[in-house]
Amino acid sequence: MKKISIYLLLGINLFYIVNFLVNFEQIFLGVYWLFFFIIGLCLSIFYLFQSKKENPYLSNALLVTSLSSIGFYWFQYFLAHFMG
Repeated sequence: MKKISIYLLLGINLFYIVNFLVNFEQIFLGVYWLFFFIIGLCLSIFYLFQSKKENPYLSNALLVTSLSSIGFYWFQYFLAHFMG
């Protein structure tokens, strides 16, 4: 269950990043994207602290993609709402 949730959230984050870089427009789900990014961020930190013996590559990948997705989301939000 752990790897399935990590792969699912990693796929969601990568889909958002690729769509942001290709289209640069806000697609469906709007503010619900942020919910997925924060869940991915919390799960990756939790799994990083929990697993000392395993390789933390998946958790690190989820952490990096969640942080970059949040950054892209806030950058797009800034441009859309504050810059006009």
